[in-house]
Amino acid sequence: MEAGTSTPDPELAAFLTDLLATARAEPGSATARGNLGMAYEINGFTDAALASYAQAEALAPATFTWPYYTAVLRARRGDLEAALAAVDRALAIDAAYAPAWLWRGNWLLDVGRHQDAEAAFARATEHAGDASTRAAAVVGTARVQLARGQSAAAIPLLESLPGVGGHPYVQRLLGRAYRESGRPEAAAVALAASAEAVPMTWSDPRQDVKWRYVRGFTGLLNYGQALLKSQRPDAALEVMEPLRERHGDDRMLLNNLAVAYAATGRRDEAMATLRQALALYPDEFAFHLNIANRFLEGGDAAQALPHLDRVVALNAALAAGHETRGMALMYLGRDDEALQAFTTAGTAAAHVHAGMLEGTRERWPAAIAHFERALRLAPADARAQLFLARSLGEAKRLDEAAGALARARALGAEGADLAAAEQRLAAIAQESTVAPHR
Repeated sequence: MEAGTSTPDPELAAFLTDLLATARAEPGSATARGNLGMAYEINGFTDAALASYAQAEALAPATFTWPYYTAVLRARRGDLEAALAAVDRALAIDAAYAPAWLWRGNWLLDVGRHQDAEAAFARATEHAGDASTRAAAVVGTARVQLARGQSAAAIPLLESLPGVGGHPYVQRLLGRAYRESGRPEAAAVALAASAEAVPMTWSDPRQDVKWRYVRGFTGLLNYGQALLKSQRPDAALEVMEPLRERHGDDRMLLNNLAVAYAATGRRDEAMATLRQALALYPDEFAFHLNIANRFLEGGDAAQALPHLDRVVALNAALAAGHETRGMALMYLGRDDEALQAFTTAGTAAAHVHAGMLEGTRERWPAAIAHFERALRLAPADARAQLFLARSLGEAKRLDEAAGALARARALGAEGADLAAAEQRLAAIAQESTVAPHR
C-alpha cells in the first residue's frame, strides 16, 4: 500500500519511497512488508500501516511481530475486539512476552471480562523481566479487584508497590479503594496526590523498535521530545543535534536542545543555544524564561531578572513567569516586590515561597495565610503542610500546629525539615507550659 511518498518532507518521502520499492521488488518478503508498515505507523500513516502488517502476517503467519503490532495499533484506534483477536494470534506464537499479556489484560478489563483480565495479568507477572512490567501487572490486578467491587483486596496490592507515592495513577486507585473501604481520611490524602494522573506505562522493547523508522524533521523532533519526557536527555540529543545542521532556526528544536543540554549538565551549550534563539526570536517569552532559569541555577539572579521582566511583559498571564521572577527578586533581597510577584503568580508553589519569605520576617499570620492558600491548591503538598505547622506553632496556635504536623507526616514529610519542625514545636509547647515569673 502506498502512502506518504508525496509528503513535503523530502527525507521522509525518499525513505518511504525506498521501502515501498523494496516491498514491491520482494513480493514474498514478510520482512519488507513489515518494515514498510513500521515506517508508515511511526510517521503517522496508520491505515497503510495496518494494511502492511496484515500482508506481512499473511506472508509469515508464524511471526509474532506483525499481529502484535496490529493489536496495539487497533487498540489505539478504539477497536478493542480486533485488538484482542490480534494479540491472541501473537501470544499463540510467543506466550512468554509479558508486555503483550499486559496489553491483553487491560483491554479485557476495558470490555468487562474480569476473570480473563486477571489471568492475563497473572501471566504478565509470571514472565515479567523488569520492574515496570511487574508493577503494571500488580496495578492491573488491583484494577480487576476494584472493578469487582473488592476494594479491600486491591489495597494491599497497591500498597505493596515500591515508591507508590510517586505515581499519581496509583494514588488515584488507592484513593478510590480507601473511599470504598470506608477510610475517607486516607482517601483524601491519596486523591490529593493523584492530580494529572495518567495510566502507568511499561517497558516494551518490541514496540520501541518502530522508532528506528522515524524520518523527517517533524518525526525526529517528536521522537526527541518523547525521549526528553521519558528522562533520557542524552538519547534525545543524539536524535536532535543532527537536525540543527539543516533546521538551526526552528524554535521548538532550539528550545528542546537547550532543555536537553541543561539536563545533561552541559550548561554552556544550553546558554549558547538560548542566546542564539533569543537573537532569532527576541520576543519569544519561552526563551527568556528558559535562559532566566539557567542564570538562576548558576546563582546569578541579577542576570536572570531582566529576562523575567521581559517574560511578564510578553505574557502577563503566565504564572511561571511571575513565580520565577519572585524567586529572582527574593534572592536579590527585594522582598516586597518578590511577595507581589508570588501573589500575582497565585500557584501553590508561589504561595509556599511567599509563606517562607513572610516567615523569615516573623510575620506569622501572613505566612499562615499563604501556606493555607497553597494547600487549597495542592492538598498533598507535604512541604506546605509542614511549614504551616511550624508557622501555626510560632503563632501559639499549638493544637492546630499539631494537626498540621500529623498531616505533613501522613503526606510523607521526612528528613531535616520534619526534624526541625518537630523540635521547634516541642520547644514552643514547653515554653507555653512554663509559669511566668512573678
